[in-house]
Amino acid sequence: MINRNEWPEDGLEYLASCPVCGGTQRNILFEGLVDKVFDCAAGKWTLWKCMGCQNAYLDPRPTSASIHLAYAVYYTHDEDAYVPYDSLCFLRKLRRRFANGYRNWRYGSNFQPQSIFGIPLTILLPQIRKSFVHKHRFLPKLPRDARILDVGFGTGHFMDMAIAAGWKPAGVDSDSVVVEKARSRGHDVSLGGIEVYAGQQDVFDAITMSHVIEHVHKPVRALEIAYELLKPGGYIMVDTPNLDSMGLEFFGSNWRGLEVPRHLVIFSWDSMNILLNDIGFVGAIECPRHDVSLGMFEKSKAISEGFLPHNATLLPTLSEWEIRQASASTSNLKRSEFVTLVARKPA
Repeated sequence: MINRNEWPEDGLEYLASCPVCGGTQRNILFEGLVDKVFDCAAGKWTLWKCMGCQNAYLDPRPTSASIHLAYAVYYTHDEDAYVPYDSLCFLRKLRRRFANGYRNWRYGSNFQPQSIFGIPLTILLPQIRKSFVHKHRFLPKLPRDARILDVGFGTGHFMDMAIAAGWKPAGVDSDSVVVEKARSRGHDVSLGGIEVYAGQQDVFDAITMSHVIEHVHKPVRALEIAYELLKPGGYIMVDTPNLDSMGLEFFGSNWRGLEVPRHLVIFSWDSMNILLNDIGFVGAIECPRHDVSLGMFEKSKAISEGFLPHNATLLPTLSEWEIRQASASTSNLKRSEFVTLVARKPA
């Protein structure tokens, strides 16, 4: 059942203009949207498309003071699903040894046990290699002691890997539950958004925003602060749902990437490239996420059939036509499910 109660009126803010470009010309993209992903947020929502920057945004939307009501149930509250090496079967132990060998060589980490045979094996298997590159946020091999800020760190898995690579991670997250969990594990984390570091300059070698920018009330300001915080030559990685995706065209208001009212703004490849360039970032590298297309289609189809998309045993089987559509998005960057970019602050 979908929660169709009203969002508290005093917890809403109405926008006079686009939160990205400030434009006032817009069209309704979808209306009457409800939380079909976690079924914990009340209200019906309208998603508008800006005629200026071509981004989509909610109006009205939850205020920064009330948005926590939409996160009562969220994936970052789940326990760590990491399985200890000794608990694995023989084949999975072998896979982990190979994986550790490649990761240690590629990123300077020290995962154990390892096998050096994982290096050539992973190089020869591009799909496996791409999964490691994604888990390390598409960052280059940074020097040891490089400082990294993970904005919206969630489960904290990336900070764990950063430590293993010899980096010094810090994190910010607006969810007090995950902040307390991370602190209990010894991580340097703060409650809030990137604004916690506002006013500081040249602090970090890299900043990652994996599925964060769409949750932010002031996305432009968040990226401006990131620019200020980066050292010259530092990297930013942004990963966010793609407004021009094949999945959105195929599933419409049931597309998994909408996730109202937690997703406040939805970008496209072109609009995110333009925004990063306007702020001053250079050398943007497009990092397509071909591994997510089938999963996004499966979850979107589950939503369209009235199911919450997080129980893997309940995900519907895609038809051959749907599989072809998902596969088509992997061959057309602009129609892929996510926008994933790595850019630099000029040296």
